[in-house]
Amino acid sequence: MQTRYLRLVCRSNDDYPMYLDAPIETTEDSSTVITKAVLCGFMGNINGEMHPFVLRKDKSSPGSPLPYELDFGADYQEPFRFFKTNLPSKSIRKATQFTISMDFKEYVYEIREIIDLLRLQPLDSL
Repeated sequence: MQTRYLRLVCRSNDDYPMYLDAPIETTEDSSTVITKAVLCGFMGNINGEMHPFVLRKDKSSPGSPLPYELDFGADYQEPFRFFKTNLPSKSIRKATQFTISMDFKEYVYEIREIIDLLRLQPLDSL
C-alpha cells in the first residue's frame, strides 16, 4: 500500500473541467481517494473563471448513490452552493467516469489526466 498526493484533471462533455488535489491510496487491486480530511479543488478554466470548492462526505444523505458533496462556499446560494458526487467511491485511474449532480442536472465526468504533485509529472498509470 502506498499513498501519493495527486491532482486529478477531470472533464465532462461541456468542457467545464474539475481539478482535485487529493491523497490517493494505491494497492495492487485499486487506487482510491483518502477521504478522512476535507479535500480542495476547483472547477472552471485555468485561463478563465475558477470556482474553488471543498470536497467532503455528505452526512445529510447517508446511503445516497452520490455520498460526497462539493461545497463552493457561502458566497453561493442554493442550488449553486452544493453539488453531489460519487468520485471518491470510484477506483482512480485514467478514463474512470463519475457523476456530479446539481439540483437541476447530472453530468458525467471522466478522469483525463493524473499528475503527481511531488514530482510535477503526469502519470500514465498508478
